[in-house]
Amino acid sequence: MQRRAENITRLAPQRSLATLGPADRILVVGGGPAGTAAGEELRRLGFRGQIQLLCADPGGSYDRPACSKGLITGAQRPKDARIGVTDKRWEIDWRLGRTAVACDMNERVVWAQTGEGFRFDGLVIANGARPMLNSMWSGAAVPHIVHDINDAWEIRRGLRNANRVAVVGGGFTGCELACSIRGMGKDVTLIHPRDVVMNGVLDGVASKLMTDEHAEDGVDLRLGRRVKAADRIGEKWTLTLDDGSRVHADMVVMTAGEKPDTAWLAGTGIDISDGVVCDDALRVLDEEGTVVPGVVAAGALAKWPNRWMADKNGRCGQWIAALEQGQSAARSLLAGDAPTEPAILLPRYWSQQLGLRIQVCGDISNDTEVRRLDRRPGHRKPARTGVLTCHYRGRDLVGVVAINAPTEFVTVARELLYSKPRFELSSPRQPVQVPTTIMSRDRRRLAATG
Repeated sequence: MQRRAENITRLAPQRSLATLGPADRILVVGGGPAGTAAGEELRRLGFRGQIQLLCADPGGSYDRPACSKGLITGAQRPKDARIGVTDKRWEIDWRLGRTAVACDMNERVVWAQTGEGFRFDGLVIANGARPMLNSMWSGAAVPHIVHDINDAWEIRRGLRNANRVAVVGGGFTGCELACSIRGMGKDVTLIHPRDVVMNGVLDGVASKLMTDEHAEDGVDLRLGRRVKAADRIGEKWTLTLDDGSRVHADMVVMTAGEKPDTAWLAGTGIDISDGVVCDDALRVLDEEGTVVPGVVAAGALAKWPNRWMADKNGRCGQWIAALEQGQSAARSLLAGDAPTEPAILLPRYWSQQLGLRIQVCGDISNDTEVRRLDRRPGHRKPARTGVLTCHYRGRDLVGVVAINAPTEFVTVARELLYSKPRFELSSPRQPVQVPTTIMSRDRRRLAATG
């Protein structure tokens, strides 16, 4: 295997892939939502050749949100979170327990850690991201990591003998994990380098509101702080933060830091400078910016100019986006050299924390204008009564965030979903209808009967 990895050559001119027929083979690397969706979409589109799918997990795909919720609390066991493999009617040849370690683009073959070589005519790269630990976490001081179903179950078992838990990273996963562990009656310290939690996935308004809610729930928030040193003696941990303060814990769980899993593509000539770089239709580009024939990417590692995000090159690893990327990548792969529709995906995701429903749709970048609507203006706990923040570029609504305002969120998100970015239309798009006020349920009933 080492010899094969060293002998990988760079991209060579390939035949036109305008048509992939029954004699051709498509290889999907990655058994998550993006890879699974790509395989199924290929069949829906009429591809009758062989489809092989490499899945690193020996048990097949699983419900990723369960890793920070049900598996942690014990409400689910691993078998409950397993999705397994796709329906046999799709005729996809799942190869479980196979991790891609090298690729030869000249021979059109991907090598697995088992030593097996998988040949392909078309390739879907969808193996996602891997956890990232800096050099400080080494030796005996290696924390638990929330990355896959096995990690989550290890945390669940470790929690039996842990009363104080330190969670490093305050994104969606870190905050969901803190909620789950607090719900088990344990003390939680959440360490996050920013002044508010979930700053990367929510806007400033929602992040501040959720920070206040977690603090009120009893989570010890260490915001604006980083772990400088970690010491472990037996089962006891001492974390030294960059301000000199210390956190003592029985368990440490790391949720911060992932990077695209592209090491197996090194030396192929594919641009992996920041994930797998693609054009607007998710066709993979080489280091010269030229489309690589017969290769597409989807999921957390695909970086492409999404027109819903003002054509900014970026990656989107949420579950719904991964499904839609997989479907779009399949369409582009079968289109071959022919023009195809760009992958214009509207990011949308949600979370349930502390009895609050958090929903996000569209572009909520820092450079957008934010307008806030409260269900009960001036209420002491606005997150509990409902808040909606709308994001604008000029006069165009491009994104929305809601906390406990599901009805209003669905109204706006549906309009966004069925509209298109302005630069996709020859004439100005119709403005999205946004409620000027948010009404409580009782007030809506009165208005309806009024």
